[in-house]
Amino acid sequence: MAYQSARRGILNQHVLLEVDAFAGIAGGAIGLLDLLPGYPTAAFFAVSVLVVNYHVFSEWLSLLVKTRSSQSVKKLLDLQPDLARRVADDGTETEVPVEDIAVGDRTRVRPGERIPLDGHIVSGHSAIDLSLVTGEPVPAERGPGEEAVGVKTNETVARSWDL
Repeated sequence: MAYQSARRGILNQHVLLEVDAFAGIAGGAIGLLDLLPGYPTAAFFAVSVLVVNYHVFSEWLSLLVKTRSSQSVKKLLDLQPDLARRVADDGTETEVPVEDIAVGDRTRVRPGERIPLDGHIVSGHSAIDLSLVTGEPVPAERGPGEEAVGVKTNETVARSWDL
């Protein structure tokens, strides 16, 4: 990576690590050849090893953070339901893929179900678990005209509502 970055004229941590490694090796070699009396050979090697260890540790932490954040995003995407219950003008319900719901369509969310899309509540009252959005552990009461956020759970057991 250092060679590719240096060839493109980019100065990044990989290039700096290689410069440090070569400086440590060169300084250590000068000390080992005993060309200069009282030369700090051990210090060159120690600093070089310290910087390389720091680089390896930071790369490991970076990989750990990237892996965990991508797993978290995947888990959030897995929470979204695949189907929504579309309500026709005559009141009949049909289950359709979430992608087929258009702006203005009415969907029904029954108690205990996850809300498939963001929208406004048209009728009914319920409590929605908003902990993923707001961090509040207590479900929030929602009614007609209020917003409902997708991927949350309709907590109320006794009622369903239209979105």
